[in-house]
Amino acid sequence: MDIPSVESAAVPGAHSVRRLGRYVFPVVAVALCVVFLFKSILLGLGTLQNPGAGLWPFVIAIVTIVLAVVQAILPDIPHAGAEAPADAERSGAGQKPRAEALLLGGMVLAYALLLPYVGYLLLTVALIICAAIFVAQARWWRAVITALVSTGLVYLVFSSFLGIPLPGWPPFLLS
Repeated sequence: MDIPSVESAAVPGAHSVRRLGRYVFPVVAVALCVVFLFKSILLGLGTLQNPGAGLWPFVIAIVTIVLAVVQAILPDIPHAGAEAPADAERSGAGQKPRAEALLLGGMVLAYALLLPYVGYLLLTVALIICAAIFVAQARWWRAVITALVSTGLVYLVFSSFLGIPLPGWPPFLLS
């Protein structure tokens, strides 16, 4: 007589509940964003040169809808070398995302507090490098390239194309 293993003694229907749960966030996100789209249109979109109050909520709602649809239609892809759920529980791997979220939250809080004193360019490069290395475990050279390019592009778009000044350099360097 075979004794069932822990893996085979899973809760009946747990896989279907997990599959259903995968669609809950995208459906709720799309529903909320449709409401935001209509509300942002009522606020007025304006133009990129003279944006109305509803332009950025409109853009964010569109991006969120696209990401929610992508999440809903992409299949669950197991990561190479990923631990089995039972092994992950025993090794404490479930604690890692919480620690990474706390670390990233602390970095963003420090970013918000230091931005007026350090300036956008230096602080954003530092934030992206730290987040890429410590949270995403990226290689240092990829983190540096990503930080420099993305910070430069965002600064260029806001300062040149949209005419929105960002505090580029620390105030003590400009005096």
